Amino acid sequence: MRLLTTLLLSFLCLVIKSQNESLIYTYDGAGNVISKSDFIQALDFATENPTYLPVAQRTVLSSDKTYSYGIQLKQLEEAAGDKDIFEAIDITCGGRNILSLHCWEAWRANTPLSETRSVSDYLTVKHLDIHVTALVFLGWPYDSTPPLITIILLNKDKAEIVFNQRGYVEECTNAMPYGLNIVYVDQTQEYDGTGKLTPPDSELKKYRIWQEGQYLKYARIQ
Repeated sequence: MRLLTTLLLSFLCLVIKSQNESLIYTYDGAGNVISKSDFIQALDFATENPTYLPVAQRTVLSSDKTYSYGIQLKQLEEAAGDKDIFEAIDITCGGRNILSLHCWEAWRANTPLSETRSVSDYLTVKHLDIHVTALVFLGWPYDSTPPLITIILLNKDKAEIVFNQRGYVEECTNAMPYGLNIVYVDQTQEYDGTGKLTPPDSELKKYRIWQEGQYLKYARIQ
């Protein structure tokens, strides 16, 4: 009887887990990335005819080195001098622009401000397949609003935004054997008059994004 109960509980856990998991994107028959609108929050950018200044640039290669991508990060002229923030992401491949994202005070380097910071600190790069590469950009909290988490997929000569939501990242790693793994919560925590965090950790919604092969999956874990 105890064995049967254990098996039933294990089965229910698997069912609940499978129901909770979602693919962030899929592929069509030609191998093109098909994003899902549920995972993409619109970017807020109202400035007309902005003037940008370069912050950093990087070259990213596909796993098999067939495709080369230029990643250029820029900030608005009025933000000049703050090396932590960038508001434009331009990606080129084969001499042409394949994606441009613009958002007010959107992203920042993944590490504290440093005069000796390397370009790699501005983004996390993870190869998902020989021709599929994930780029992860993290935002910064503005006016107690959780920062952006933006994921772009490079797929041959194309680039597609597949995830853009707000949350505080607790973990962002791309080490083997687990691949890309991101854990984040959905709310800003602040200390109240008694020194306690509000809302408490137990009331936060926590989410996980992780790699399975050339796919990224998403689930609420708390």
